Amino acid sequence: METNERFKTVVSDAVDLAYERQDEYVTPEHILFAMTYDRVFDESFIGLGGNASLLRDNLEKFFNENIDKLDTDEDVKFTHDFNYVLDAAIKKAFNSGRNEADISHILAAMLDLEDSFAVYFLKKQGVDIISLLGELSRESIFNDENLEHDFEKREQAKYIQEAVLALNAPEREIFLRYYFFYQPIATIATEMNLEPANVKTKLYRGRKRLKEILENGGYTVET
Repeated sequence: METNERFKTVVSDAVDLAYERQDEYVTPEHILFAMTYDRVFDESFIGLGGNASLLRDNLEKFFNENIDKLDTDEDVKFTHDFNYVLDAAIKKAFNSGRNEADISHILAAMLDLEDSFAVYFLKKQGVDIISLLGELSRESIFNDENLEHDFEKREQAKYIQEAVLALNAPEREIFLRYYFFYQPIATIATEMNLEPANVKTKLYRGRKRLKEILENGGYTVET
């Protein structure tokens, strides 16, 4: 599984940030800090009501208060959560049939973490993270170099993404969580304050509505 240039840039910048600050560890919070300088993330985050400058300030405070400094000539260390996020991001990209892992998969992997300050700082601003994931995922489909040479496949992928984003809010969020970011039904139910049976019902309705949208767009949907 390949990683695209935005993925590589964000990870490289996160490591560079730790060295520049002389932080002992590289964490998912370093990745999120680096992600705020990604153009698409920044525009999407601000468009959803977020404040990238405030997010960086919160992260800087977290680094200063929680991460020890390197001793002379030491190399930075990668935390378990840092490694998990990168591994999980690549798995999510593979499972979703993508040719490359993108920063949308990194952010989706962060949501799997327990007690993550990265996720806490995002949610603290009241930004709809699922909508943010949807925007990042849509952009990554548009820019997928491997799909670019297969126009029909690329157009279909774009249409499917647009169709999902056209679903009503509850079905759209559940659909993205379950099919795009591979969250279990139990996790979705807990985070959305729903019963598992209700999540299954909304998935069924979402699939039915998505089938109608795709068929109206001229795509054949196998059932």
